[in-house]
Amino acid sequence: MKATRKDWTKEEAALALRMLEEGATDAEFRARLGRSKSCVRAKRDRELSAYFRWSAAGNQPSRITLSAEVLADRARRALAPRSLTAVLMGDPPLFRSALGKKMGMSR
Repeated sequence: MKATRKDWTKEEAALALRMLEEGATDAEFRARLGRSKSCVRAKRDRELSAYFRWSAAGNQPSRITLSAEVLADRARRALAPRSLTAVLMGDPPLFRSALGKKMGMSR
């Protein structure tokens, strides 16, 4: 028969991480938590990977807060008039593209 999955409580998770930091043995984990050391490591790795989840573009999320000026500039650039082709193909506005720079349209 397959063993049923036992959910983690916050107290268990905190104790498990503390025991990992202290270098507890597998027998100590089984005695105090009823779980193996490898199970605790897997739990820690899952939580860390969820915290440092990479986006589809490969960018790691950051905790940087943007100023109001930067957000306003982003909104202004997003609403700048662009051709249908530029919108569909993801072309940058002329003042930010190599073609625009070649034509002297840079800011």
